[in-house]
Amino acid sequence: MIGALSGVVAGFCRLLRRRRSAVRLASGIFAPSHVSRELGSLCFDRLIREAEGTGIRHLMAEVSGENERRLRFHEKHGFRRVALQESIGFKLGREFGIVLMQGAIS
Repeated sequence: MIGALSGVVAGFCRLLRRRRSAVRLASGIFAPSHVSRELGSLCFDRLIREAEGTGIRHLMAEVSGENERRLRFHEKHGFRRVALQESIGFKLGREFGIVLMQGAIS
């Protein structure tokens, strides 16, 4: 799904099926100028509605352990931290961990 404000693409989010009963929230990327404008929440809520009724019971997200803002965003939407993959990412000359988060679909 693509998010737009005033006809300008501001970001996108999508679901990728992982298993029969679970999907991975693959992406939720927005332009820095559109962060904190509730566009992410609107897109995220729509994806959850689309997943409902399809047999999907769980949503999984992989978030950089250094991205506290993104971790809080997922927690705000009912996700919880279920695992930490230590030092598997590498960016700007440093290693970082990936937090696996899980949310349930009603």
